[in-house]
Amino acid sequence: MFGLMSNMCFHLSMIILVQMLMESNCKEVVYNIYRLQQMSANKYNQLSDSDDPDSNLEQPATPNKEVLCRTFGNHQRALCHQHFRLMESVINGFLLGLTECQYQFADQIWNCKGHNITIATKSKKKNKTTKKRTYLDKLIARGTPEAAYVLSVISAGVAHQVTKACSKGVHDSCGCDRTIYDTPETANFKWSGCSHNIHFGAAFTRQFLDVNEKVRLKKRPEKALMNLHNNHVGRQAVITNMGKKCKCHGVSGSCEMKTCIRALPDFRIVGDLLKSRFHKGMQVHFDNSRLVPRNPTTRMFTDNDLIYLNLSPNYCKHNPKIGSLGTRGRKCVESALLEKKTTENTGNCNELCCNRGHTRRTFIREEQCRCKFQWCCDVKCDLCKKEVVESVCN
Repeated sequence: MFGLMSNMCFHLSMIILVQMLMESNCKEVVYNIYRLQQMSANKYNQLSDSDDPDSNLEQPATPNKEVLCRTFGNHQRALCHQHFRLMESVINGFLLGLTECQYQFADQIWNCKGHNITIATKSKKKNKTTKKRTYLDKLIARGTPEAAYVLSVISAGVAHQVTKACSKGVHDSCGCDRTIYDTPETANFKWSGCSHNIHFGAAFTRQFLDVNEKVRLKKRPEKALMNLHNNHVGRQAVITNMGKKCKCHGVSGSCEMKTCIRALPDFRIVGDLLKSRFHKGMQVHFDNSRLVPRNPTTRMFTDNDLIYLNLSPNYCKHNPKIGSLGTRGRKCVESALLEKKTTENTGNCNELCCNRGHTRRTFIREEQCRCKFQWCCDVKCDLCKKEVVESVCN
């Protein structure tokens, strides 16, 4: 039932998104993907909270593939028709990348937030206000080091999720990686099972995400080449971290024989790797029909380097034009408490608050405490009041 309802919700949200996109020429990828994810969640909540037990039984009409795929460009449209069932994995991968980005930059001045906050823009029709861009869309358009990381981690996320779905048999357009059986085995090791098909996942991601940039090559070649490169860096981060996952066979766990598959890396490994490359990113400029390092004494960038056109702006203050939410109201940790820092990702007040200072506030929080297990089978807890002290940027 849950699987049926999830499919129903996805189909409903896709119908709504198609209508929304056909009414406008909005091409802001962050805005579109986030709206789709939100509508899917809202539809599921509406169905599950209904008072009528029979209201969930009627399955909505399946969205017309032709209508939905018409919202994409010519090359993406062909991929949409050919791999329609992969669209949900594309969305999941996109959100996986954004979640990892927020984790990696949680205690920084720029914290990768803003994908769910839209910026009001004026329509050409009677000064009508519309909301079709997010803060993250604005940031990506700037061509900064932060934009490079966002694009690379999204590309990695899509490749990761499409590959994972294929190997689970979720989609009929792809499956397990059979090429792994051509690699050497040893006397106590052999390939067996369903290896993750990163070849298909990376190839599909390249085709689907890169096509818009290839169209942009004529008008904005410098930005298109930069985005294509950073998309590639993200995919390669997944490919190069593919590992071997084995099971032992033998008497009493002796592991006389191992059967192994080629497996996807934990996505945190990918996020960490891209974060290290973010810190070593290279500024480039467009010269003689190609991108080259802005500093002439710098080595040429490689396939593993993140690149950017413009230096990072000041993210301390709220500025929708550059996609900055600012740091006002952000929780931070005072210098004296850094050694006792909690598991929450909060930064140093001196840095995070950008010399504006911070305010300490105290409030009472109710928490469960003195929990005891009672036979059988329950846990009883008291409700305790705890004084909490927080520091917030001015």
